Amino acid sequence: MEVCMPREDGQFGPGNVPANPPPDTTGMVYPSAMLQAYRRVFKNPASKDKDNDKALRKLMHSNPKEFFTQLERMERDLNEARAKAGLKREAVPEKDSAPERDERLEAVDELIGELLAKWGAE
Repeated sequence: MEVCMPREDGQFGPGNVPANPPPDTTGMVYPSAMLQAYRRVFKNPASKDKDNDKALRKLMHSNPKEFFTQLERMERDLNEARAKAGLKREAVPEKDSAPERDERLEAVDELIGELLAKWGAE
């Protein structure tokens, strides 16, 4: 078995490849650091804030319209960049769409209804 070691210059050469090569990120579009900070402030409690997040949290409480307008604009820009790169946008459920029903869930709902009717009759 051949051992993979970097050359003296620190680079991997032919037949000398790393065991776990980094994933191919060609064409990937990632959220900006600012968008990540906005998401973090919105989703987490104040106790998890980093130093930079305090100003964003203050903005969110003092001027929520401005905070959410900026957040929405950055999310839209990210989705547009992903669409331009040919990537799928993040799945956002439609407001009026109901979740698909599972047959097992329907059976459970029916059983619960029967039990409640029986319990109410006693």
